[in-house]
Amino acid sequence: AAAPTAAPAPLPRPAAAASVAGHGGSIPTATAWGIDAAPAAKVSASGGFGSGRPVPRPPPDGPPQAFDRESLDAVLAHMCDYEAVPQESARAALALSRLARESPAVHTDDARVLPQLLRVMAIHENDAQVQLAAMKVFLNAAYDPDTAIKRLTQPQILLAILKGMGGGSTLAAQASEAAARLIAAEACPEGEAASDGGPLRTVPAA
Repeated sequence: AAAPTAAPAPLPRPAAAASVAGHGGSIPTATAWGIDAAPAAKVSASGGFGSGRPVPRPPPDGPPQAFDRESLDAVLAHMCDYEAVPQESARAALALSRLARESPAVHTDDARVLPQLLRVMAIHENDAQVQLAAMKVFLNAAYDPDTAIKRLTQPQILLAILKGMGGGSTLAAQASEAAARLIAAEACPEGEAASDGGPLRTVPAA
């Protein structure tokens, strides 16, 4: 059998904000981010926040299938097929977080990724493992300032991060770090890195 691979090393913290304290010393609010402060627990069938929790599709018959964790298509297929099963949703989201760490832009540019991730978060809003695995996707993707600005500033994602900041200690820490990276990306001048040795921001200021 192949030897197990080592877990990826943690990404470096943003130079401009190692925590949400970089946001003027306070935790950002929905209003501060310019979004509607509707209750984040209400979610729509599309996976966003709206009028009701989405109804998951039933999983395939039989035991859960193995999937290629290095393939975005395979990860997304598993996340869709087993969206009703919290353990499998968490496995798929964790695999997606590793892909997002390796290439944030590539793996969040796919239009299927973030809507399905929000959908499983909504389906399993009270499952700590699903929420934590999904938050790691946002955290890793936000390491790239361009991805943070272009992909992670959607109201549904900002609300998901804000909600996570009010969760258990581990989830709150991950969500706070994701928020810090978004803030650092917004504050980062064009042509500079938001973290030491990190990718450069190329998105022009609005």
